[in-house]
Amino acid sequence: MSIASVCSLQRLRQDMQLPSSETHPYGAGQLAARLGVSLAGLLLLSLILSQLFKTELEGLARLFYDRFGSGGALVGTWLADGFSFPVPPQAYMLLAEANGAGLETLPAIVLGSLAGGVSGYLVAPVLMRFGWVRAWVRRSESKVTAFCERRWVMTTFLLSASPLAFSWLCYSAALYRVPKRNLALLCLLRIPKLALYQQLISWGWS
Repeated sequence: MSIASVCSLQRLRQDMQLPSSETHPYGAGQLAARLGVSLAGLLLLSLILSQLFKTELEGLARLFYDRFGSGGALVGTWLADGFSFPVPPQAYMLLAEANGAGLETLPAIVLGSLAGGVSGYLVAPVLMRFGWVRAWVRRSESKVTAFCERRWVMTTFLLSASPLAFSWLCYSAALYRVPKRNLALLCLLRIPKLALYQQLISWGWS
């Protein structure tokens, strides 16, 4: 066996041997509390960044739509739902509605969102290179797996209806290696959710 192979095996063994405090599974209450705190922190950070760069983000969304129309909305939505880009699909829906093209642009937004979700799902495993991500996943994996296998339809419906970002849900599906049926249902439920957003924007605009 070569020296390089030995070094690789030793590095793999070190990565797998996490301290017991990191591998002990979370209880249901502890998992819910930690998840709530994490989501609150991410939401607060998103709000702060949105306020700090509000003008720039609005200008970027308008640039995407004004120059490329539905194609720009598709790419912008792909970036938002695939890589958590801070301009959400609703921004393109609003711009399309203002230009009288809400219904014409919706299919492009749906396609961009689904493509973004799948892209995020494929890229997310890279995050497992970070020790704290591996520790979080391993401590909560048993609870998540139980819900996604025994009550997967109800769990997916609840997650889809929650305020959690679609991109985060797709990342989580990859990190926890949930069955692909869950991801498929999550993507399917994304379509009526986007249609509802568009309808609400249309009602508010009229």
